[in-house]
Amino acid sequence: MGFRILVLGGYGNFGARISRRIAAWADVELLVAGRDGTRAASFAAALPGPARCRGIALDLDAADIADALASHAPDLVIH
Repeated sequence: MGFRILVLGGYGNFGARISRRIAAWADVELLVAGRDGTRAASFAAALPGPARCRGIALDLDAADIADALASHAPDLVIH
């Protein structure tokens, strides 16, 4: 897979718009991130398009946010 993009708040109002656009891109792995991992996974599973999409639980206010971001190794983070 080519480029890995992580969208923080990726299933919210604005983040969902961004996620839908990115899902239409080929050769992209899209990580839809949000506080609720179940909602993120459900939203990601419903995205149409050639991008490989998955939802992950990620809380921007968590003390270990830097480690959590690093563990997913995104090429680009959209907040």
